[in-house]
Amino acid sequence: MILENIVLIVLTSIILRYVLEVEEKSCECAQNMQQEFIKYFSPIVILVALIGLFVSRKSMMRTLLNNKPLLLLSMVYGLFAIIHSINMVVYFLRLQFSNCECSKNWKRWGLLYPALALAVAIVVVFVFLALHFLGLIPNAISKATGGRASNTNSARELLNSLTNNKRGRK
Repeated sequence: MILENIVLIVLTSIILRYVLEVEEKSCECAQNMQQEFIKYFSPIVILVALIGLFVSRKSMMRTLLNNKPLLLLSMVYGLFAIIHSINMVVYFLRLQFSNCECSKNWKRWGLLYPALALAVAIVVVFVFLALHFLGLIPNAISKATGGRASNTNSARELLNSLTNNKRGRK
């Protein structure tokens, strides 16, 4: 968790710096609503990642499960984080394939792939957390395994049969 948050802080900081540099240059072709969203939401992502550095995942999950308004806020944050990630990918792709000369920089090309990876990771984590909070993980596992019974029942049956065999020998 610590490494993930550090990587998230570094990547988001570099992306934010790039967006602010483009804005500082008054690069008209790179300024749009996508750039504005990145500029204003990236500090929130950095703040949440900083909080994640100091709070354990277990205590964070316990707090979220016990505090419904905070859980709702985290779900809204997750939704906006997904939008932010997709927005970054689209923004960098649009700049990459446009004729916007003033936005050319190593960061524009170099951050496209981390932005893609970040977007995919955030979507996967958000979907998993949503399934977990909604209690759908056991159903998803059951469907993924073809509807087989869980191993707990078969393990319990094995334990009972072993216990009965020991009693029978005595």
